[in-house]
Amino acid sequence: MLREEELLLSELRLELPYEFDPGDYEQILHDVRHHIAPRLGRQPAAAKTAAA
Repeated sequence: MLREEELLLSELRLELPYEFDPGDYEQILHDVRHHIAPRLGRQPAAAKTAAA
């Protein structure tokens, strides 16, 4: 288990194969934005705007 201070990121890089269908890319990016990024302490841009 990582400690909280080890989870601070300035960016997240995804490397995906070129062979995916467009829908697969959309699903992966959606999942990263809505499931993975929040667990890393990030909020989607729309959530930041709404919270401001």
